[in-house]
Amino acid sequence: MKKSMEVMILICLFLVNIIISGILIFTVSGITAPDITAEVDVKSINKDNISLSIALSFDNANYFSFIAEEFIINITTSSGGTIGEIKLTGGEIPAYTYKTFTAESVFSLQSDDFNEINTNIYGIVGANVLGVFSKTLPLEINVITSLSDLFSSINPPDIHLSAEIIEIDDQGVQYSGSIEIDNPNSFEIIVRNISTDITADDGSIIGHFNVPSTTITQQNLSIIPINGHITYTAINAEYLTIAIAAEVEAFIAGLSKTIPLSTSALLHIPNINEILLTNETLDFSISSEFKIRLQGILSTVGLKIKNPTKIPFEARNLICEILAVTGNDSSLIAKGNMNECEIYSGQEVCIKTTVTMPYMKLLTAGGINIIPDWFVIRIKGEFAITNTTQGIPISLSGYFDPRIFN
Repeated sequence: MKKSMEVMILICLFLVNIIISGILIFTVSGITAPDITAEVDVKSINKDNISLSIALSFDNANYFSFIAEEFIINITTSSGGTIGEIKLTGGEIPAYTYKTFTAESVFSLQSDDFNEINTNIYGIVGANVLGVFSKTLPLEINVITSLSDLFSSINPPDIHLSAEIIEIDDQGVQYSGSIEIDNPNSFEIIVRNISTDITADDGSIIGHFNVPSTTITQQNLSIIPINGHITYTAINAEYLTIAIAAEVEAFIAGLSKTIPLSTSALLHIPNINEILLTNETLDFSISSEFKIRLQGILSTVGLKIKNPTKIPFEARNLICEILAVTGNDSSLIAKGNMNECEIYSGQEVCIKTTVTMPYMKLLTAGGINIIPDWFVIRIKGEFAITNTTQGIPISLSGYFDPRIFN
């Protein structure tokens, strides 16, 4: 009897085992993998790094839970270059549940092949039936993230140039101004290879200078002062053009991108009367000698010029006139040209010319009074910086008493 009971128990256990095994086999064979969604987002970018966020979402439609083991995420370039690796910790995904696991890490893109990044996700998902891992599902997902717009979003900096001529000195024409560069981006930029040409209105280049590179932080303004000298011939032009060419280098996630930058501005030439000889003056003096000749009185007129400045000048288009003045009336007695000359820094020059005052004009110069009140020696012309066209008109007069001929 006892033995029969043992046999019955064994038979029952065997049947239960067969039933449970059948249920398990049926259950396991009916396991459907959860729907899995992988998302790779660029969270932030600065000049050194890029921050990536990885999200794995599981939609478990089964009546039992799943266990997501640790996932290994390899991030590479489209050509296979390694960017980095992320480990994403998984966990239980209960029945009829939507659950997301996330991980975030920071990388530096040390490659020029950055248009796309490949995210390869490896892991295992196991079904948990009655507390037992009865079935495992290997998981491999590949996600391609495009970074082609990474550098297309760079906004070129705003650049403004202003300059003016402030002085003429012994080194040439001095200019002063500034370059303003505004960085509208959320990352810093470096402006380098800043080269500037100064061109006259006839297209000739009369000046060139380079500006040191400058770093402009995100959403900030940098003002670069400029000043220097150009040749005196600059004042021959009606205007000058200052053209700037540079390169803007942007650093994003450890990569660099260079874009060209250029601008220009007009530099107006002021009247040299406004800026020349503001603190110093040229010294002039007129001398004359008279000799009686058969045709009339021969007058030797001298113009002495002293240049105390460091700027080279030239006197040109000089005309010497001798006039007779009676009351408010004047009449021309004699006229002659004077030679042009250059007056260098610290030099004193005397220019002479001779003119003849005819006797007949002298006898009628005073009208009914015969003898005029005064004789006037007048020298007209212009002074200019050597080799320039813009001049300063001058008119110098010296009076002498007609009684010197008595």
